[in-house]
Amino acid sequence: MDERTLAQRLEAIDTWNNVSYVQARATLEPGAGHATRMIGDGAAVYTGRESPINRVHGLGMAAPVTPAMIDQAEHFFNAHDIRAAIDLCPLADPSLAAELQRRGYAVALFKHVLFR
Repeated sequence: MDERTLAQRLEAIDTWNNVSYVQARATLEPGAGHATRMIGDGAAVYTGRESPINRVHGLGMAAPVTPAMIDQAEHFFNAHDIRAAIDLCPLADPSLAAELQRRGYAVALFKHVLFR
């Protein structure tokens, strides 16, 4: 399996895990404001103001990213009164990095996944 295919699978699993977690929280805590939104091939998740998983996961792994997709992400997080955060896999479509750079986004952290 090549690196990009592996990265796509790992990002898809991470996205699914985070969406499933937020959906479970929403079921257990109705009215708490937990939310998900599919954006392109990724998903934005929100599960409380201080949650470390509040961000877009998996975007740009299967298709190019459009400015409208970033607009959707920003609107999703603005509706929850928090700053937009977007995971950027180094193997994502280059359009994601280009659009984030154009908008002035900066890298906040690096996350490594090891696989054998």
